Amino acid sequence: MENLSVSLHKKDIQLLMLLQQDARLTNQQLAEQCGMSATPCWRRIRQLEEAGVIAGYRAVLDRKKQGWEFWPLSGLILTATVNNRQSILSRRCVSYLR
Repeated sequence: MENLSVSLHKKDIQLLMLLQQDARLTNQQLAEQCGMSATPCWRRIRQLEEAGVIAGYRAVLDRKKQGWEFWPLSGLILTATVNNRQSILSRRCVSYLR
């Protein structure tokens, strides 16, 4: 079985913490805050991405500024099929969410 863990250096952890706080920091800003030069910083980030430690970068949206005062959660459990209604309902739910 393949070992899926990745060994992280102290600088890697610093970079990850900074990126979690603000993924828009430039490479130069990251390097300065970690006490390293830009090229090794860039290499470390690329290695973390290639190893899958950094899975992506995302925007965090402010739902209130979008007009959402709350974020509704709902669930639906379908346990029986009656005349194929379960699959019809499932398809309608999925198409509504897209």
